[in-house]
Amino acid sequence: MATDPRDARRTTEDLPFKPAGPGPARYAATTGRPVRYLAVGDGTGTILGYLWVADGEEAAGFVRRPAAGDDGGNEAVAWSAELRDAKSRGVPAAGLLAEFARAELPIAQNARHLGAVIPGSEARADDLDDLKHLAAR
Repeated sequence: MATDPRDARRTTEDLPFKPAGPGPARYAATTGRPVRYLAVGDGTGTILGYLWVADGEEAAGFVRRPAAGDDGGNEAVAWSAELRDAKSRGVPAAGLLAEFARAELPIAQNARHLGAVIPGSEARADDLDDLKHLAAR
């Protein structure tokens, strides 16, 4: 029986772990404090989700509406890009809603929005869980 001349070590040795670094700066994704939010909707009037910021914390995010289906999920991806971009530009969480309410989207190059901020939709929720319950309706 002949021996296989190919080197099989590449398929049997452990791969070395190489840390890539801390990644991009981000706003905190959770809070226990009250939140302010803007509704984000598509051209047909469907609310896709809510862009939120925490009062007094560097926390912000986007809560998608499950009822908006894939469009809500795709809008959440676009807002993730917008929030990473805003954080890299040094925008404090407290200034995000004002910036996005007046901006022509997208600001971030890689954000592909299906919707836009609904003018005059800013509101408050007692906490992030309340906003998630609103989104689930």
